[in-house]
Order: sequence, then C-alpha cells, then structure tokens
Amino acid sequence: MASSKRPMGVIATLVLAASIALLASSIFYFGSQLMNLESTLHKVTEEVAEVRRLMPDILDESAQIRGSTASVIAESEAIRGQIPDILAEVKAVREAIPPIMLEIEKNRQAIPGMLDRADTIVSGAEDVGKNASQAVVSGFFTGLLTAPITVAKGLSNQVLGTDDLTREDILALNEAGKKLLTKDKVGDVQIWQNEDSGLQGQLTLVSNVPEEERECRLVKIEAERQDNKLVDTEVTTCKQASGEWELKL
Repeated sequence: MASSKRPMGVIATLVLAASIALLASSIFYFGSQLMNLESTLHKVTEEVAEVRRLMPDILDESAQIRGSTASVIAESEAIRGQIPDILAEVKAVREAIPPIMLEIEKNRQAIPGMLDRADTIVSGAEDVGKNASQAVVSGFFTGLLTAPITVAKGLSNQVLGTDDLTREDILALNEAGKKLLTKDKVGDVQIWQNEDSGLQGQLTLVSNVPEEERECRLVKIEAERQDNKLVDTEVTTCKQASGEWELKL
C-alpha cells in the first residue's frame, strides 16, 4: 500500500506543477495583453483629446455652413419663383419676333417708294416756299391767307404772336385792316369780329411812319376770345406801287 501511494503523490505533484506553470503562463500572457491594451488606450486617449480640441472649430464651421444654407435655400426659392415669369417673358418675346421680322421686311420693301416720295415732298416744299414768299408780299394779311397751313401758322405766330387764329379769323382781321388803311388819321379805330369763332378785336392807327418812296403806317392789333386776350401787338405795313399794303416783317 505504501508503494502504491507513492506514484499517486508523484502524479499529483506533477499535475500541480503543470497547473502552476500553465497559470503562470496565462498570467504572463494576460499581463502582456494588458500592457498592449494600455498602450492602445493611451493612443486612443490622445486621439480623443485631439478631436475634443478640434471640436469647437468644427462646430463653428458647421454653424456657419448651417447659417449660409438657409440663405442659399432662400435665394434658390426666390430664383425658382422668378423662373415662371422669365419663361413667360421669353415666350412672349419669341412670339413677338415673327411679326417684328415681318414688319421689318415690309419696311425694307417700302423704303424705295418712301425715298421716291421724300424726293417729291422736298421738291414740292421748294415750290411751296417760293409761292409762300411771293404771297407774303401782297395785301395786308394776304400772305397768311394764301400760304400753306404750316407756313401760315408760322407767319401768324411771327406777326401776331399766336397760332390760335383760324383762317376765317385772319380773313376778318384782313378786311378790317383794309378799311383802317383807307383812313389816315392817327387814333382811328376799326372794330372787327368773327362770330363763328367768337374772336373779336380792334385795329388802331398808331402813327404814320415816314419812309423813302412809299407810305408806311404803324398799326396796333388787338384780339380776344371770351375775355382771353390772344393778340396785342403792333405791326408796320407799307403801301406798294400796286396799291396793296404789305406787312413789313
């Protein structure tokens, strides 16, 4: 019995020694892993600290981006709102182009005829000018009566200071002037009126103006319509060899 117990004690001792060796090996391995983990945790801690240090700048930049995003979105919405009007205007312009091109083509085709008419008008205007100049020099207001409308208005404004007199007004004024000029007394007055237009006034012989080889007189012309004075001026008229009185412009 004593000999059988001895081998069992040896085996137990060997098993215990092996267990202790295995435990020591595990403890050594666990310790080395802990050292590695500590090194890794140290690196992680440094990285976290760096991230924490950068976080305020990141947050500020994010806030700026968030703020600008709102304005960008608002501007995009405003542009999007304008797009329909822009498209409508483009469409209107596109639709207006064909009629414009057609009108341009018509005008291009009409230019030769317009140039021919312009030459005719210029030629006719030269003849009108000559005839008007000849008409002005005969009669008291004969030039105003016989000149073309545009010329007569210019003469009326130059002589009377107004363009508001009608042809009939000037005709009545002309007849009154002829009657006044048959008199030679300074201060003589000739009343005249045009019942159709309501214009009325008077001519006054202001003075006899001596001039070489012809008789001239200064005449004051007054005219009003409904208490609105249109004419208040003086003109000089001279008697021609033909017996007609010519306004001295």
